[in-house]
Amino acid sequence: MIAESLKILYIVSAAYVVFVTIALALIQGRLAVDQKIALFIFWLLLSTPMLEYIGIAFNYMPYPFIAFVHSSLLLLGPAIYFYITYKSEAQFDYAQLLLHLFPFVIFYTGRLVEQKEIPTLLALLYFLHVLFYQFLLVKKTWFSKGGTTNPHAQQLIGQKAIVVFFLVVSSAYFAQVTLHKMGSDYLRLLWDLSNTLTFIYILMLSKGFIDIVKIKRKKPTRVLELAPDLANQQKKLLIDLFEKEQLHLKNELSLNCLAKELDLTNNQTSELLNEHLDTNFYEFVNKYRVFEAARMLKLASKKTKVSELYLEAGFNNKNTFYREFKKTFDMSPGEYKTRFSEATKH
Repeated sequence: MIAESLKILYIVSAAYVVFVTIALALIQGRLAVDQKIALFIFWLLLSTPMLEYIGIAFNYMPYPFIAFVHSSLLLLGPAIYFYITYKSEAQFDYAQLLLHLFPFVIFYTGRLVEQKEIPTLLALLYFLHVLFYQFLLVKKTWFSKGGTTNPHAQQLIGQKAIVVFFLVVSSAYFAQVTLHKMGSDYLRLLWDLSNTLTFIYILMLSKGFIDIVKIKRKKPTRVLELAPDLANQQKKLLIDLFEKEQLHLKNELSLNCLAKELDLTNNQTSELLNEHLDTNFYEFVNKYRVFEAARMLKLASKKTKVSELYLEAGFNNKNTFYREFKKTFDMSPGEYKTRFSEATKH
């Protein structure tokens, strides 16, 4: 009875996420990359129970699918890592992706070769992988030096929430492998309990979906002037202006100046920032200025005064500099210099 109820819940959950996916695409015009990652994580979590139920229904399950169920957690850590570190303005690093997927490939291949029992070396790889991503995600979320992640309005799940979720799920799967190696009778119970965590993830997705709908309803409908192809070209030009030519270091930079650099009108430039980068002029410029100031602070000598750096980083106002720096790094520029300056380490 319980198994049948869970099966129905999983089917309803799958249908609901399909609805959320379609609704987001219609509301936004497209799915943001981190939204796609969040939805991929759901399907990854759902694959384990659904594949088992399919196997029960047909009284047969090809072993490659069984091996995937055993290995799926090794995709969860990398997926959440890319979710919390993704930046829309950065170029995607496919080499790094392959490196993160390597343990999954090894474990999955090992399970295809050794089907009866999990070899000790594979179990050790599994445990080390779980511990590594638990450490990495906690470090990135709570102890990162530069606040490398920038949450924005389009995220379906908060970064801290999804990392806490991973800590719980990975610990449960960690225990599953341990009980499997021990031949414990409690393995099935823990397996069922672990799979129900998918419903908690559904609740987290739902909250993010509702928040996005509320935000979109508040925004007045506006006629877009930039065609998608032109917007993509201008986004690349905009990133080059800031990352290569360091336009943000100009203290007199204004929306009008930026529009001239892009050969756009002020309205088109605002549209590019608001609709295609989910930010505004001041947030976008100040983000680059803050990270430039952080770079300067790391290289600053002990005699360098923090109050002298804000102009070099492009800020015109000292109070704005301190406010934006504190908002980004959750510490003052002085505290940042004390903790991370190369000069203070010697």
